[in-house]
Amino acid sequence: MFKHIMVPLDGSQQAEQALPIAARIARATKGSLLLANVVTTTVEIGLYPDKYAFARQEERLEADHDAATYYLTEVTYKEELAGLNVELEVLSGDPAERILSLVDSESIDLIVMCRHGATASEHWTLGRTAQKVARHSSVPVLLVSANDNASMQLTKPGVVSGLICLDGSSTAEEVLVPAAHLVTALSESEPGALYLVHVVAPKEEGKYGSAEQVKDAEETYLKEVADRVRNMIPDFKLSISARVIPANDVAKALVTLAEHCIEGTGTSDTGAFGMIALVTHGRGGIKRWVIGSIAERVLHSTKLPLLIVRPQPKK
Repeated sequence: MFKHIMVPLDGSQQAEQALPIAARIARATKGSLLLANVVTTTVEIGLYPDKYAFARQEERLEADHDAATYYLTEVTYKEELAGLNVELEVLSGDPAERILSLVDSESIDLIVMCRHGATASEHWTLGRTAQKVARHSSVPVLLVSANDNASMQLTKPGVVSGLICLDGSSTAEEVLVPAAHLVTALSESEPGALYLVHVVAPKEEGKYGSAEQVKDAEETYLKEVADRVRNMIPDFKLSISARVIPANDVAKALVTLAEHCIEGTGTSDTGAFGMIALVTHGRGGIKRWVIGSIAERVLHSTKLPLLIVRPQPKK
């Protein structure tokens, strides 16, 4: 898993901070990197274009394409990419659509990108593009934050722990295997750590028994999930633990746990966990909460790295 990793870049130093993390994963998996840039050149042609208007547009597009290729080529000389197989791709059009088009055409199995870029270029920045890609990508997306201690921690040796958000549905469980592969790759020789959590809203407990009955049922469910993960990837050295949390505000509870829980690894400065992992939407048999809206709120509530997995249609 994660043999071909794409890093979308918008020409900014902020966006490039995804590179060390992607490189670390690629080295661990003996994979390759694809650096992608999208040219969004537009030329004002006007209502009554002259005969040279479209030629000027083509010239501008070609010049911007050459500039983007030169920029990506320069990036390949960065020290953190030394020794890796690095490919380049320059496209034109809508950034999110073109990035997503590369997933199938280039057999991408992981996208690593900064949530925000900042560039003087008039072409595009990563902010909304990152959100669109995370929502619609058919492969896992790891979103990191520029100039943030928690994200930079993923480039350093040591155990990486992932907080895995579950809602009791098989759909939400699709995050488990990608998360296990990712924390294992980032932890390198150390065992990675998964922490399974299910937030139960107290107001719903009465529908499914007493608070204790619901808690016991959910703890049993999480233990079964942990056993299944161990059986699915028995060769992985993984520490897996689980916890049920009562809370009305699911997103807030998840972010608070991820950033401050002393049971995690790390410090309050870097975040209690190395990352949060969840799917874009879930369908719980006991519909205490649906993970879709939760994913959106978590995305906007924390700077911790986020592994986002879009569940695939059942065949």
